[in-house]
Parts: sequence; C-alpha cells; structure tokens
Amino acid sequence: MCLWTCDKCENAVVKEKKGSEKVGECIPPYIPYGKVLNKNKIMKANEELEVECQPGYTLVGTTNKCLIQDIFTNDDKDARLLPECIKLGEDVLIGDGSTYKGTKKSYNYHGRWFECDSWNYDVFRGVLMGEKKAMEFLLGNHNYCRNPGGMEPVPFCIGSARGLGEIVYCFEHPGCDTCKGAVNKYEASYCESQKRFCKYGDRTTKARVSFTLDVCQATCCAENQCSLT
Repeated sequence: MCLWTCDKCENAVVKEKKGSEKVGECIPPYIPYGKVLNKNKIMKANEELEVECQPGYTLVGTTNKCLIQDIFTNDDKDARLLPECIKLGEDVLIGDGSTYKGTKKSYNYHGRWFECDSWNYDVFRGVLMGEKKAMEFLLGNHNYCRNPGGMEPVPFCIGSARGLGEIVYCFEHPGCDTCKGAVNKYEASYCESQKRFCKYGDRTTKARVSFTLDVCQATCCAENQCSLT
C-alpha cells in the first residue's frame, strides 16, 4: 500500500487485493444468429457487450462486460452465461409440445404460480437435483418452457419453489389438438370417478395422469375444456 506521507510514495508498490479479478482487453465473442455492435475490434476492460439479433430472433440473457481476453463477466460472475439469440414461436401448445417455442415461463406449485429458473444457470450451478444426465437440460440462457424430443408429456422447466432445482410442468395437459375424435376406452362411470387425474401436477403425477388421459380421453378432454371436434 502507498504510505501516508507523499514523499515516500514514489517507489511504493501497489498490491492487488486478494480475490480481485484481473482485467484486460477482450476479443468480441461469436454470437450465433447475432451481431456484436461494439465499434472496436478489441474491447476495453469492463466495456459492456452490445448484441443485435438477426430478424426473427430474440436476445436473451443478462448484461455481460469484458473481463479479459475471451472471458466476459456478468452479475452471476459466470463467463459461460453469454447472451444468446433464440427463435421464439407461437404460444399454442400442440400435442406434447416437443416443438413448442413459445414464451411461457411459469409453473403452478400448490395453487401458486412461480417463474421458471434459467436452464443454463441452474445446470451450471449444479442445483438440478435427482437428474443423472443434468447436462441434457442445457437448453439455453433463458427460462422458457420446453420439451425437446418429447422428454416429458408436456413442456417443462426448472423450478425452485421448494428450495431446490427440479423439473416442473408448465402445462396441466397436452394440447387440445389431441382431443379430436377422442373416445373413452373404459366405461363412463369409471372415467367420471377419475377426473381428478386428468391434469398433471408435479412430476410424481406423470404415470397416473398419463394413464387416465389414455383410457379416459373423452372425459379428460371435456374436463380440460378441449373440444372433441
């Protein structure tokens, strides 16, 4: 540290604080379907990264600033969470939502709606509990509900309403397009008694509700206010 008396500061050595980040110039990153707007080819330390997406794509993620070389930092201090340009689609749910690209990002937990967590943020932090292949859920630096490859019966996200990251369903039933021409495989009296199993709750209801939706399709479609025609 510099000494109090100015005449002794000339040869003093400034010591770097322990734990502080070294900063320097950066090379602008490549953003798929996007363009870096910063004027200089070499960005200054702490310069904010400016990105513009191609038409039809939406910018997601938090503000990032140049830290050093090819490393950028943000409020989460995680260089892996760079901005992204993603393509969004309609909010209509079709079938199991395997092609869903809508903007829904909430889930119901015990009658209350909560906002979904960011996919990449939670996976990188290691808070997604009970998933042996957690890296499969690196679906982007955003929190929109998705169902890649039909992994689940409806689009889902990562939620932490219980204090830990877990897979939660964003929709209570598949798209109403599945109800066209629906019929019950079991007797009407049985299906009427099973209407409480026509909607998904948490992930533990998956098997029971999927079974009921299959054998009592007409009853469940009516219960979920979907047309049979």
